[in-house]
Amino acid sequence: MPLSNLPNNFYEVRAPDPIQTDEGTFKLDHQISATQSLALSYFYQTGTDTQPLSGTAQSQSGGGNIPWVDRDFKWNQHNINLAHTWTLSPTTINQLRGTYVRQFGARVNRPTTSLGDLNSKFTIQGDPTLPRLTVTGFFTGQTSIAGPDAGSNYVGLKDAISISRGRHSFKVGGDFSYEKIIHDTLLDNYGVFTFNGSKTGNAYADFLLGVPSTMTQDAPVRKTDNGAYISAFAQDDFRIHSRVTLNLGVRYDLQFPFTDPQDRKLAFVPGQKSTVTPSAPVGLLFPGDTGVSRGIVETDVNNIAPRVGFAWDPKGDGRTAVRAAFGMFYGSITGNEWNTTADNQPFTVRQSFPTVFTLADPYRNLPGGVGPFPFSYSPGTPRFTLPAQVFGPSLDFVWPVSYQTNVTVEREIGRSFSVSASYVVSNARHLASGVDNNYPVFGPGATAANVNARRPYLPGTIGAATVLSSIFGSDYKGLQLSAERRGSHLSAKAYYSFGRGYDDVDFQGGGLPGVQSAARLADERARTSADRRHMFSLSGVWKVDYFKDSASPFSVLARDWTVSAIVILQSGTPLTIASGQDRNLDGVTNDRADLVGDPSVDHSQSRDVLIEGWFNVAAFAQPALGTNGNTGRNIIDGPGYRNVDLGLFRDVRLKGRAMFQFRLEATNVLNTVNLSNPGLNLAAPATFGKIRSAKNMRQIQLGARVSF
Repeated sequence: MPLSNLPNNFYEVRAPDPIQTDEGTFKLDHQISATQSLALSYFYQTGTDTQPLSGTAQSQSGGGNIPWVDRDFKWNQHNINLAHTWTLSPTTINQLRGTYVRQFGARVNRPTTSLGDLNSKFTIQGDPTLPRLTVTGFFTGQTSIAGPDAGSNYVGLKDAISISRGRHSFKVGGDFSYEKIIHDTLLDNYGVFTFNGSKTGNAYADFLLGVPSTMTQDAPVRKTDNGAYISAFAQDDFRIHSRVTLNLGVRYDLQFPFTDPQDRKLAFVPGQKSTVTPSAPVGLLFPGDTGVSRGIVETDVNNIAPRVGFAWDPKGDGRTAVRAAFGMFYGSITGNEWNTTADNQPFTVRQSFPTVFTLADPYRNLPGGVGPFPFSYSPGTPRFTLPAQVFGPSLDFVWPVSYQTNVTVEREIGRSFSVSASYVVSNARHLASGVDNNYPVFGPGATAANVNARRPYLPGTIGAATVLSSIFGSDYKGLQLSAERRGSHLSAKAYYSFGRGYDDVDFQGGGLPGVQSAARLADERARTSADRRHMFSLSGVWKVDYFKDSASPFSVLARDWTVSAIVILQSGTPLTIASGQDRNLDGVTNDRADLVGDPSVDHSQSRDVLIEGWFNVAAFAQPALGTNGNTGRNIIDGPGYRNVDLGLFRDVRLKGRAMFQFRLEATNVLNTVNLSNPGLNLAAPATFGKIRSAKNMRQIQLGARVSF
C-alpha cells in the first residue's frame, strides 16, 4: 500500500498511457454503365491501449484509489462495404448495400499474479491477476473483468428504391443482418474481497490480519450468441400544397432472440420442472421444455411502427419553417443482455461465500474445505453449486419501444443568420433490466449470513434468480434552441438545451442496473444519471484571409490562417448517496443513505472550500438495520463543466496541387479546473462529500499534413 506523498494524507501518481494504432483504407469506384455504378471500400485498424492505473477513479473502469492493476486493450477491425446504385429511370433510383464487419479485441490485466501465487490456497481459473480488495474507509485496489477474446462477425444487406411521381416522393426498402458474437470473459475469477471491520471493529486491522468479511469468485466462460434482424419500411413525402409537405411512413421490425449453439439459456418459472434437464432444481427451464424456445422468448412479430410529420412555410417566402413529427421506434436487445445467462449457473459459477476464513485459506469454511474451482460445464450433466445464482429472460419479454414527438420553428434572418426553437418529448417503454424474483424476505432473526435461507423460493437451493424483465420506462422533455451564422470569413453555431430526463432504474450506469430493493421497484424512479439540466455549446471557424491580395511582406505571414474554437458549458450530473453497507440485509451492498437534514451548501464559496465539502455530509445517516435508505436516486447535483478547445491551422501551397498544413490544437486551452464528482459512500468518511480528482487540464498538440 503506497504512503501519502502530499499533505493531508493524499496520494498522487502519474503514469503514461501509450496508444498505438495502425490503419489502412482502400476505396474503388467503378462506373459500370451510364445508369449503374459500383463502390467498394475496405477499412482495417489494429491497436493497443496500455492503460496504467486502470482501476483508479479517473480511469475508464474507475472505483479504485491506489495503483493496483494495469490493463492492455488490444483490438483489430475489418470493414468491407459494397454499394450498387442503379438509375432505373429519371425518377427511379435503387441502392443496394452490403456490409461485413469483423471486430475483435482483448482485455489483459497486469500483473499476472494471483492470490494463489502468494502462498494462498486460493484457486483461480483463466488468466491470473491480483484480487479486488476493498478496505472500507481506507482504499480500494480495483481489478476489472478481463477477457482474452471478445467481438463479433456482422453481415448486413440493405436495399432501398426511391421513386418521384408528381407531388410524391416514395422510398421503400428493407434490410437483413446476422451477427455472431463471441465473448470470452474471465469474470471475477481473481476473487473480490471486502474488509469492513466486522471482525475486529477496524477495517484496516481486518485487512492486516487477512480476515475478509465477504468474498465472491467466478469461473470464466466463453459465450457465443447468434442473432438475426429483418426490417422493412415505406415512406412518402407528399407535397399537398406549395407550402406544406407531409411525411408519412411505416416501419416493420423483426428481431429474433439470440440463440447459443450450446443452448446455454434458461428461464426461471417457479414450480415448473424441466424435462430436458431433470437434474436441475425445480423452477429452471431450458430450451426444449414446454413453451421454451432456443431463444427462450417468443419472436415479437407485431412491431409495426408508424410515423407522421409535416413541414410548413407559413409565409411562402422560404425563410420561416414550422416542422412537427411523431413516430414509434422499436428498439433492440444486445448480445451483452442476452448472453448474461451464460455468466451464471449451471453454465459457469459466480459464487458468493457467506463466511470466509482467511485470505490464506479462503475456502476452509465450505463443505470439505475446498472451493468449487475448477468449474466446467457439461451440457448433458450440468452441476449446480448451491445456492445456485441464475439469470434468464422473462417468458413474456417484449421488445422496447419509444414514442417520440418534436415541434420546431426555424427562421432565417438576413442572408447569413438563422435561429430555431424546438420542443422534444421522448417516452420509452418496455425497457429491460434484471429483477431478482427470489428476493430475500426480511424478518425476525434476519442477518447478512442467512440471506439465502430467507429466499421465498427453494431457500438454500436457488439464490438470486435474476429475470430480465421488460417492465421499465424512461421519459425526456426538453427545449432546444440553436442559432447559426454562415459567412465566407466567419461561421458559427450555438446550441442550448433545457431539459429533464427520468428513468425507472439507472440505465445510464453501464451494464444491467442494480436496485436497492427488488421488492420496492417504484422507489427507483428518478432523474437519469446522465441528465444535465442546462447544456450550451458554441463552435466557430474564422478564416483569416483578409490579406490574400495584399503585396505587403506582412501578408505572407498573416494570410491563409484558420482559427476554430469550441465552447462547452454544462450543469452537473445528478448523484446518488450510497450507504456503503448492506443495511436492508438482502446480500447486496447497494443501499442508499437516509436523509436527516438539508444537504445543500453555498456553491459560490471558494473552490478549496467546496472540494472539502461539496454537500452537507451531516445531512445523511445510515438506515436502521433491516430498512431501505429513504433517499431516492440522484438527489443532488455534481460539479458543472466548462471547457474551451482551440485550433489554429495554416495552409501553405506547394508545387503543383500539393498543400502543406500546419496544425496547433489545444483542449481546455484556458486550463480550467473541472472538478470530478465527490465521494458518495457514507461508509467511507475520508472521502465522503469530498472531491479528490479533476478532469483533464490543458493539452496541446502540434501536427503537420501534406496533401498531394
